[in-house]
Amino acid sequence: MTKLEIEKSLYEFLNNNHIYPEEIGFFTNTVVKIAIDRGDWKHEHLRLRWLLSDLGYQYISSVTTEEDGSDCYSAEHYFAIPR
Repeated sequence: MTKLEIEKSLYEFLNNNHIYPEEIGFFTNTVVKIAIDRGDWKHEHLRLRWLLSDLGYQYISSVTTEEDGSDCYSAEHYFAIPR
């Protein structure tokens, strides 16, 4: 699969599962970055990790980019692409 095909399939899969990422892109050739803007910690951020693990993606880390003390925050999540 090409990078563009991977991005497109991830957008489609996540949208079908009611997760709407701000951005999906490649951090490296083997790591995808998914940015969630102002998402709920459980319904979007944690669920994203769970859904991608079902597809074979391995969670690497997350970087919080914005928070205000509520249950919603913005973050970039990094996943290893399955082989």
